[in-house]
Amino acid sequence: MAKDSVPGSSLLGLPIVAEPGLSRVLIEHGDGRWSTCLVRKSIAEQFPNRPIDAECTFTMDSVVDTARKAFSSDPAIADDKHAGRKLAAAVLMFSMALGILNEKDEAA
Repeated sequence: MAKDSVPGSSLLGLPIVAEPGLSRVLIEHGDGRWSTCLVRKSIAEQFPNRPIDAECTFTMDSVVDTARKAFSSDPAIADDKHAGRKLAAAVLMFSMALGILNEKDEAA
């Protein structure tokens, strides 16, 4: 498998607002890692078994560390270029776990 490719199961996909046909998906690897990936619908339909390149791979430990930095206004958060994506993914995962976000919302 290519570097930065992500085997796993898709948990959630949401369209990118300003880019028709482009979505960001959240992948669960099953080993404690999650990734966000950009997927263009036409490519996914044409090549369903094509590996997806991760834009950001993280663990819950790294999300908690990022959240602590953000909450305490630690300037070290500037070193984490994926802080926003990690925190957004964690909020969506938490919302799914609480049942706030359901399959109907995911498909929207």
